[in-house]
Amino acid sequence: MSATIQARIEAAVGLPPTAGWLRGVCAALVMFVLYVTFSITGALPAALLVPHSWGIVRGVLESVGVAVVSVLALIVGFEVLLANRRRDVRPYGFQRPRYVPSTVVLGVLMGFGALIVGNIITNLLGLTGTTTPDLHSKPQSVKMFFVFLAIVVAPWMEEVSIRGVMFSSLDSRFGFMVGAPVSGFLWAGGHFVPAVLFPFTFLGIVLAFVRRRTGSVLPGIGLHGTQNTLASLTTRAGGGWLVLPMALILLATLVVAWWRLPAQPAGASP
Repeated sequence: MSATIQARIEAAVGLPPTAGWLRGVCAALVMFVLYVTFSITGALPAALLVPHSWGIVRGVLESVGVAVVSVLALIVGFEVLLANRRRDVRPYGFQRPRYVPSTVVLGVLMGFGALIVGNIITNLLGLTGTTTPDLHSKPQSVKMFFVFLAIVVAPWMEEVSIRGVMFSSLDSRFGFMVGAPVSGFLWAGGHFVPAVLFPFTFLGIVLAFVRRRTGSVLPGIGLHGTQNTLASLTTRAGGGWLVLPMALILLATLVVAWWRLPAQPAGASP
């Protein structure tokens, strides 16, 4: 059913309209910009008031601060998206996923291919840079903050804003062949690192495929978090033992979301 016909039916029966693609893109950008801003400012109260000697306690307080302001960023973004509109978040991937095992297998295989092709193009063009911070010489509090940001906050915020809201909005209006590469390119560019522009754009297309096929943002969050977990375990990152509890926190949030979110209606297309 086209968006125009659906809008006419909703108007005829007295339902408020769904959000259009332009509003969806703007809401996603609001979420993403606030997330990038809050990832820095959310930890400031603990960073300014709690000494480094508190170690893990300071790291926990910084992480809690980032988590709180990230939730606020999502709330603001959804208010932009759904103001004077039908408040149904299921079209943006807030429902239980389907076809999870097969889609995860396909997503992993396609993801490896996307990274290989993207890195080949990156090397040919001589692009440099990395999104993986070197944490070896950092205090435990700094390590905890960055590992929490990478494994828990980033997968949730980026998948909800980019694949959940932006891609879903573009896909509903222009189709997958436009929505996936455009949202993937904007996501990659938002990292401001030349070397990840092509790998992350292609990876974003794969994550858009996962979002579309499962009908949910949850599998993409899990795959995104798994990738960042593996990156945090590398010799360069030096996340150490902190990676395990953060991965468990991510898993716990996914389990709670799965439990709380509604199932997709029978017969719904992925």
